Amino acid sequence: MPEANGPSTRDFVGHDDLVFSFGPSWNGDVPAPFEVVANTVRLVDAVAPRVLILGFGLGAMARIVRKRRPAARITGVEPDVDLVRRSSAAEDLAGVELHRLSARDFLQRVRPPQDDDRFDLVIDDCFEMRGDEPVRPSGMNESAEWVAPWLQPRGIVVRNLLPEDGPVEEQTRDLAKRFRHRLVRRFRDWENVVVLTSSRPFPAASRAQLRPRLHRLPGA
Repeated sequence: MPEANGPSTRDFVGHDDLVFSFGPSWNGDVPAPFEVVANTVRLVDAVAPRVLILGFGLGAMARIVRKRRPAARITGVEPDVDLVRRSSAAEDLAGVELHRLSARDFLQRVRPPQDDDRFDLVIDDCFEMRGDEPVRPSGMNESAEWVAPWLQPRGIVVRNLLPEDGPVEEQTRDLAKRFRHRLVRRFRDWENVVVLTSSRPFPAASRAQLRPRLHRLPGA
């Protein structure tokens, strides 16, 4: 969501962090933090990366992932029955494997894939409404151990965060315990903070690869 009171000056500090911040970052109808999350697929080496999207919604994130990596194999998790129905009917989302479950239930109750079928990228874009405010679902800021069995050894987890849920350090403490390397993206005119984590270092070109460039959602 747009930031009302200016960007936070508290950078996320810790082991092997890269902290990027630049703007302006509003591109037409595509919020920059949203696109940066999807652009994380550019950092995956696999030719046909397997991508898990927690908080699939109407599939806008999947559309950007496919624009960046057309061969990506996408699995989406979304608890809202109407959103799942509409996404399933969308022609440009054909081939996406959709699960109508909460992210927590999916990670804890569905059997993880084995070895090569694990995901190269897990996108955690989970929010639920509390009144008029989006908040993180219960337990999702402690979900690193649930996610780990789904992830390739050198895979990436990216989490989209809002300050209403607490300091970034607190919202990512579980990731810091599980993954050595982190990359943090802040925005001049958005209060979101995007955090990438992995067991492998992020390349020096990560900033350019993540930079938002779209002015319209694919298919819009």
